[in-house]
Amino acid sequence: MNWIVAYDIVEDRRRDQVASLLSGRGWRIQFSVFEIEVPPDVVDDVVEELGTTIDLNTDRIHLFPGCDCGTDRIMIGQATLPSEDRFYIV
Repeated sequence: MNWIVAYDIVEDRRRDQVASLLSGRGWRIQFSVFEIEVPPDVVDDVVEELGTTIDLNTDRIHLFPGCDCGTDRIMIGQATLPSEDRFYIV
C-alpha cells in the first residue's frame, strides 16, 4: 500500500533520521514529503519507528493513504486535523 508522508521536524538530526528511514521505503516528492510503499501488515511497525525517532512534543508527521480504501490518515506527535473554520479569498 502506498502512503504519502509529510513531516515537520524541528531538529536537523531527527529530520535526517526520518528522511533516511523513509527513503529506504520509497522516494522523496518534496523536501519534507515522501511517497512510501509499505505492506498493510508493516504500517504499524513504520509508525512505531517514526514515533520513537521524533520528539512527540515538538515534531509532527502525517501519513495519508494513497488509495480510497477506507484507511484513515495517521498522525504522530503534534500532528492535528485542520480546523473546520475554513475561508476563501477571491
